Amino acid sequence: MYDKVKEKLLLIVKDENIAQELLELLTQDVYDKLFLDLSKVVTEVEIKQYENRIKEAKSIEHAKTIIDEIAYTIYGTNAENELLKEYARLISELENDLNNAFNLIQKAKQGDTQAQQLLQDTKQSNLYQQVSQN
Repeated sequence: MYDKVKEKLLLIVKDENIAQELLELLTQDVYDKLFLDLSKVVTEVEIKQYENRIKEAKSIEHAKTIIDEIAYTIYGTNAENELLKEYARLISELENDLNNAFNLIQKAKQGDTQAQQLLQDTKQSNLYQQVSQN
C-alpha cells in the first residue's frame, strides 16, 4: 500500500527524496485520523495499549503491522481501501495546493502586484523561514 502511495507522489514531485518525505508527512496525517476514528470504537486504555505497542515495535514493518491491525479494528475488511482513500484525499489537497502556488508564482512573474505582494509577505513568515532552511 505504501509503495502505491509513494508512486503517486513521485508522479507529482518527480524526486525520490521529496516523495519519501511527503509520504512520511501524509502517513502521519493518516495515522492521526486513524487514531481519531479508533477513539470512537475503543476505550482510552485500549488506545494507550496500541500506542505503546507501536512505540515498542521492533521495526517499521512491525509498526505498520500494528497500524494495519488498528485499521482492521475500525474499518474491518475495508481497511486498506479506507486508508488508500484517505491518502488519495490528502494527495488531492497537495496537488491543489501546488497548483495554486504555481499559479500564484506565474501571476507574480506576469506583473500581478497582488500576487507579488503575497509572495513577499509569505517570504517574511516564520513558516517560510523554517521550510527554506531545511
